[in-house]
Amino acid sequence: AVCIAQPDFLFRSSSSDNSGGQWKGYLLAVLGGTAQAGIAIASRKSGEVSLEAMNVITLLMLALANGLLPQTPLLEDATLTPALEAPWTALGWMAILALAALTAISTASAGSAWCPAAVSTTAGTAARMVWGYLAEVFIFAGPIKPLTFLGAGL
Repeated sequence: AVCIAQPDFLFRSSSSDNSGGQWKGYLLAVLGGTAQAGIAIASRKSGEVSLEAMNVITLLMLALANGLLPQTPLLEDATLTPALEAPWTALGWMAILALAALTAISTASAGSAWCPAAVSTTAGTAARMVWGYLAEVFIFAGPIKPLTFLGAGL
């Protein structure tokens, strides 16, 4: 993960995109990892609770968090103008995000419930790092750096 993120305090970067706000991304990454650990623990300890119930509850909490996030100073632009100007496009993107979130929640919950915790969390972390790196390169046209490529492969 360190090879992929290459935080400035470890890799003295002089790139022009270091606006000083990267700490938000690092903080949210740590919080996301903590939340994933919570999902893994709760899934293992859930006993007879159905995966569907766990998924719905998690999806509702995700919707609440995403509804409250624009009200915090963590986002620079929380305007709904683009969504109001193209409501069908916004609805389509929301549907894609909801489907992706439901898939992620369902597979994480099922994997955590059915596999040993170390296996499910390690496989989940590895998959998120590799797919995140591929998205960075192919969707956002990020540079392919040898150290980053090594980090994604590890």
